[in-house]
Amino acid sequence: MRKILNIFIFFFAVIIFSFYTSKTLAQQPNPCLVDDVTIDPNNGFNTTLNLHPGPGSLPPAKHRIFLGDKTIDGVFKKRDNKDVVVFELGRITPGDYSFTWQINFGSGGGYSALGCSSGNNPNHILRVPDVRQGGTTKAIGGNIEITPSNPTNTDNIHIIAKNLTKDSTYAISLTNQNASLYAEDKYKLSCVKSANKQLDADIGIFTDGTWDVYVSQLNSDACNTSKSNIATNIGNGEFTISAPIIGPTPTPLPVPLPPCARWADLNGKPFPTDATNKQILPPEPTPKKCIAVNTALLEISTEPFGFVKSIMGIVLGVAGGIAVILIIAAGFSLMTSQGNHEVIQDARARIIAAIAGLLFIIFSVAILEIIGVDILHIPGFGK
Repeated sequence: MRKILNIFIFFFAVIIFSFYTSKTLAQQPNPCLVDDVTIDPNNGFNTTLNLHPGPGSLPPAKHRIFLGDKTIDGVFKKRDNKDVVVFELGRITPGDYSFTWQINFGSGGGYSALGCSSGNNPNHILRVPDVRQGGTTKAIGGNIEITPSNPTNTDNIHIIAKNLTKDSTYAISLTNQNASLYAEDKYKLSCVKSANKQLDADIGIFTDGTWDVYVSQLNSDACNTSKSNIATNIGNGEFTISAPIIGPTPTPLPVPLPPCARWADLNGKPFPTDATNKQILPPEPTPKKCIAVNTALLEISTEPFGFVKSIMGIVLGVAGGIAVILIIAAGFSLMTSQGNHEVIQDARARIIAAIAGLLFIIFSVAILEIIGVDILHIPGFGK
């Protein structure tokens, strides 16, 4: 019985290891990723993509990329004494983008796609980082503070004033230096009551530009800054909001597993195949995910449950062969025992253990699903 239990524990551990190995494989870095970009905040956050051609792809070869609905031609430049193909992309929202890199070798032929190292996949992934810098704040006069110190156009602006002479209603007047005189967001006014002779006002999120701030104590609770309603000015300052990065919204891209044997849509439905059993893939940049990879042994699924079943197919084949060898060896011992009771008992125990272990392995997927899904609730496991 102990032998049977040990066999079951061993194969259960193998299955659990296989499950978490599938998770690790799914998180492998994408060899098609290109993150060599230059972003110039002083030039409207324009993004430049830098690609490194091979020795045979230098002038007179020409390079171009397809990014979304744009076709962009590259220009050869020297960087650190190396040839680089530079593509001016304009302003791009931070994120990941799928693009195709094509080359014309200048020998009279047309353009052809350059595949990345993921099989024959011609699609690369461009990663644009977020390099937006925060703005600035400055208290010019009076005992006021403006936070945060480096505001962006997603931050709430706070006006803080301490050691006030008395609790009252205070007006916070704001003027956008960058807006035209009649712009809708040129002027803003907020009125807040102080407490314990301190003012802490959340005046909201602001558009990009430099804003002048004036804080005044009012004679009444009426929220207006007429001359008769202002008791005294307690301070002023300014804050600058960082410029935005604008551009198309990126489409989230799945990270494929190289080399991919089978692709599916994001719902897990495999794409159809042709007469040669080759998959018919949709046009780029249709999102897709890899659901199976080729290995030296067989095609293995990248889905947790399918991965375990693939590994179990290998384990079952090996275990079946071992079980047959054990049964044959035990049968031989039984036939040559010459009536020796101890040899007969030992051979019988080995036959029973081999058959029981084989049955445990055959039903281990069902057992693992009961334990892993219904009892332990392993995340992501199940059909």
